[in-house]
Amino acid sequence: ADEAHHLGARHRRTKLLSNIPFRLALSATPNRWYDDEGTEKLLQYFGGKVVFEFGLEKAIGKYLTEYFYYPHLVYLEPDESEEYYEITRRLSRYNLHKDSKDEEQSEIIERLLIKRARILSGAKNKLVKLKELMKDKTDSNFNIVYCGDSSVDGEKQIAKVIRILGNELKMRVHSFTSMEDNIKRQELLRRFSEGELQALVAIKCLDEGVDVPATQNAYILASSTNPREFIQRRGRVLRKYKNKKYSYIHDFIVVPRNIKEIEYLEPSLFNIERNLLRRELIRFSEFASLAINGPEAHANLRELKQAYNLLDI
Repeated sequence: ADEAHHLGARHRRTKLLSNIPFRLALSATPNRWYDDEGTEKLLQYFGGKVVFEFGLEKAIGKYLTEYFYYPHLVYLEPDESEEYYEITRRLSRYNLHKDSKDEEQSEIIERLLIKRARILSGAKNKLVKLKELMKDKTDSNFNIVYCGDSSVDGEKQIAKVIRILGNELKMRVHSFTSMEDNIKRQELLRRFSEGELQALVAIKCLDEGVDVPATQNAYILASSTNPREFIQRRGRVLRKYKNKKYSYIHDFIVVPRNIKEIEYLEPSLFNIERNLLRRELIRFSEFASLAINGPEAHANLRELKQAYNLLDI
C-alpha cells in the first residue's frame, strides 16, 4: 500500500483482507491526524510498528535539495480581528479539551472553530504580503502558491492570487485544482517545468501523488497543522531537478493581534490564542530545523514566542 495512511479511514480499513500474509505499507507518516483509532488499526494490520524510517535529515543534500525557510508574520485586519475576537470569546466559555456528551454543544463548538479557522486561512494581509514578496520576482520561474479554500470579500482566495500575479504583476500563472482534469494537469505540469508557466496556484492537488520537481519557490498561504500535509508539501518543493541547487519556502503565519497587545489579554483568551499559535509554531519549527538559515528563521519569531510563553518550541 502506497500512501497507506488513507487505509486507516473507517470505511477503508473494513476492506483490509486478513488472509494476505505479506504486507508492506509506505507513508510520509502513518499517524492519522485526530484519528488515534485509525492510526492504531492501520499499524496493527501492517505488523504493529514502523520497521524502517528514512527521514528528511538523511535525504536532504543527497536525494533532496537543501532549502531556505522564511516565516512571514501576517496580522489580521480590524474587521477580521473583531470577528475573530468575538468567536474566540464565545469559545472561551467552553472547555474545548473535555469530551462532551452534549451533541448540540459539540456541534456549536465545531462550527465556531471552522468559522475561526476560515478567518485565519483567508486573512487579507496574506495577499498584501504575497504581492510585496513577488513584486521584485516577476521574472522568476518555478513558483508554487498554496492557497486555502476560503473566500476574501466574497471571492475565493485562489482567484485573488491569480489576479494579483497574473493581472497586476503580469506573470504567467494558472490554477491547479480539482477543476482541471488529468490531461489538463499533465499539460500544466509540462508547461511549468519548461518555464512557459511561471507559477501554479494550487489548493490541495499538489499535496500528494503529484511530482513537480522543477518547483523552486513555495509560498504557503494556507498552512496546515497536519504533519502529513506539511511533510508532503515540503517534499514537493525539495525534489532535485536540473540546474536546481536550493529550494525556498515562504510560510505565512497569521497572528491574531499585535504582539504589544498580548500582555493585556485576559487569561482565557490568552490560553486559547497560545494553543492556536503553538500548533502553528510546531509546524514552523519542523520546517526551520533542517533549513540552511534555521537559526535566522528561529530568531525572526523569538519575540512572538516570548510573548506567548512558547520559547520551548
